[in-house]
Amino acid sequence: MKQRVITGVILAAIIIPFLLLPKAFFFGLMALFVGIGVVEMFAITTRNKAIPKPVFVYPIAMALSVYTLLLNAWLGIINIRILVIVIFIAMLVGLMLTVFVKQFTSAVLAQSWFSVLYVAVGFFAVAAVRNEGLTTLLYLLILVMMTDNFAYMVGMKLGRRKLAPTISPKKSIEGAIAGTLIAVPIATIFAYYFNVYPFTTSWVFVVIAIPIGIVLSILGQIGDLIASRIKRDYSVKDFSNLLPGHGGILDRFDSTAFTSIALFTVLMIIEVL
Repeated sequence: MKQRVITGVILAAIIIPFLLLPKAFFFGLMALFVGIGVVEMFAITTRNKAIPKPVFVYPIAMALSVYTLLLNAWLGIINIRILVIVIFIAMLVGLMLTVFVKQFTSAVLAQSWFSVLYVAVGFFAVAAVRNEGLTTLLYLLILVMMTDNFAYMVGMKLGRRKLAPTISPKKSIEGAIAGTLIAVPIATIFAYYFNVYPFTTSWVFVVIAIPIGIVLSILGQIGDLIASRIKRDYSVKDFSNLLPGHGGILDRFDSTAFTSIALFTVLMIIEVL
């Protein structure tokens, strides 16, 4: 526990300045996380296949390309057609690797692209939420972290029924419900005072923001279970040991990235409507 707290403090000390600096610095930090995260994911999904180290360049390059192009296309800096061209070229390169690298089978190609999409899309969504505003990202972090922390604390004290016993035996239904019930009102109050959602009438804000918060809180817990399922499928405890007490980058940000995709989708739907 002591090591976990120390690592958490160090990680916070690194990330907080990037929240306060111009958005471009935060986008760069997310790119770094994409590079590390795709290595973590590809390493565990191919851990028994003796993949040559140079082959790791392929998923790293693809993940960084997809993340960068998605972000720049969303910001209107490049045409979406460039993203399509790069994806096509990447698929062709991947298919050729199955011919010229013996260990790079079609299954490994599929695993590499799963790694790319899981990591790149998740961290792109975090960057896109940050682009909506610092308070929007803080709302997301408050919701995810408070759900996780209160679910853990209540679950340890009062948890009786297992939420997903075959995937994550320590999580309980009581903890999951408590995490959502505590986190959503706090995050919603924050969202109201900092205008995270564009609803000017108080009752409209409450009627819409609370259900959204509940869904996001639940999805954050599902995102954590998805990561746990992936690790269980490949018989590993953590994605890596990069962060002592926390595992790897994907262990620390699995819920945040997954929930960011959902929040980003919600914000786009609201904008369209």
